[in-house]
Amino acid sequence: MGHEHATAGADGTVGTEPAPAPGPDALLQRVLDETAALRTQLADLDRRLQAEQARAEAREQVIAHQRDELDALRDERRGRHLRPLVVGLAKLRSELLAEDTDTAVHYADTVATLLEGCGCEPVAVAVGDVFDPAAQRVRRAVACGPDQHGRVLEVTAEGWLERDGGRVLAPAAVVVGRHTPADQDEETGHPEEAHHA
Repeated sequence: MGHEHATAGADGTVGTEPAPAPGPDALLQRVLDETAALRTQLADLDRRLQAEQARAEAREQVIAHQRDELDALRDERRGRHLRPLVVGLAKLRSELLAEDTDTAVHYADTVATLLEGCGCEPVAVAVGDVFDPAAQRVRRAVACGPDQHGRVLEVTAEGWLERDGGRVLAPAAVVVGRHTPADQDEETGHPEEAHHA
């Protein structure tokens, strides 16, 4: 709304006429002031948005951490309940395979299907592999040359692990090579020392 000021006419009547328009410097200052005010408001809004985003990210991190903890607890409980079943089924499968009859092999394959249905898969181990104490257990150690020391010479029973988590539920039973240098007494070592090689 423009500025107006009163004027007196020759007949004594009072009239109004518009105030002179502000100069370009005043208009420029007004625009600059309003722009500065808008920038302040935008900066404040940006700070609040960043703070809210930081709080949201912190909440997401807490939720993700709690979800990971719950998953770990669930996996641990599942493994604790699943391990005896897997160990028992793995032992049964080994015994069936040892009988080496068509019927026994058929039932052994059925047991393997059950284990796979429980989310398990066989431990990968082959003759010549380096002994892995996390996934294998030594059934016995046998004397060998230095090139076979600490290596799997025979797999006597397959092992089983969780397909998703990779946790070993039933370790594979293996025969491991153990080399004893000629200047040492071969009777003094413990047969399971090979797994430290």
